[in-house]
Amino acid sequence: MAGCAVGGVGTVAAHVQQRASVTIVSIYSLGVHWRNWDDDPGAHVGYSKRTYTFATAAGMSPGWHFLKVPLPDGRSVAQDLVTLGLEWSTQAPATGLTLGYARTRVLARVPIDASVLIEYEDTDLNVGRLIICSEDDECAAS
Repeated sequence: MAGCAVGGVGTVAAHVQQRASVTIVSIYSLGVHWRNWDDDPGAHVGYSKRTYTFATAAGMSPGWHFLKVPLPDGRSVAQDLVTLGLEWSTQAPATGLTLGYARTRVLARVPIDASVLIEYEDTDLNVGRLIICSEDDECAAS
C-alpha cells in the first residue's frame, strides 16, 4: 500500500533521537513524496529513508511521529539519503534523476570559514557530537 506526501505531511513516519549535542530525524515514506525542504528539495516515487542530523533542535520530542514530520527550522548539518525507486534531486551533491537505488551521504555542512569536529557513535555514521569552530569566535559545541 502506498500513499503520497508533500513536505512533512502525508504518508510519512519519522523517528526522532536526541544525542549529546545533536538531534537525528529519520523520515520514512512509501509512494510519492514531494520534498520542499531547503536542504533536500526534490521528489521521489517508491521507498525512501532520509536521515537528517541537526546541531540543535529545540522543542522536538523524541520518539515516533506519524503523518506529520516535526522538522526544526534551519538546515541539517549531515544527511544520509536512501531511495529505492525514482529519485529527482534538485540540489548538489546529488542533482539529477535516478532510477533504481540511490544513496547520498553528506557528512558535514558547515560555513566556508569554519572547521568541524564530528564524533560518530557507530559504523552507520550516526553523529554523536558535533563541534563547529569559526575564525571569528572560539570553538563552541553545537
